[in-house]
Amino acid sequence: MLFVILLIFSLVIVYLSFELSKGNKMKRIITGVILVLSIFAYLLTFTLIMEIKPDWDSLAPIIIFHLILLLSGIIAVIVGVLTKTKLNEIQRMNE
Repeated sequence: MLFVILLIFSLVIVYLSFELSKGNKMKRIITGVILVLSIFAYLLTFTLIMEIKPDWDSLAPIIIFHLILLLSGIIAVIVGVLTKTKLNEIQRMNE
């Protein structure tokens, strides 16, 4: 059950981070850096989960949760670097 909750939570975080920074280079880079730095919250998450559920079976979902956030942060930074213009400028060009 913990695995499903953490998986859904990480996918929601990734979806919202990409959706809210759509078309904006600086927002995408900042979001990516924050997602990459969220790997340092692993120790806090590990301690919290081990206090609630002290068996070692809950270690794998925590690792996968933070790995998804790390990889999506790296992808967000790469996409942010490759984004050229803001979404508003693109829409103005099409009009």
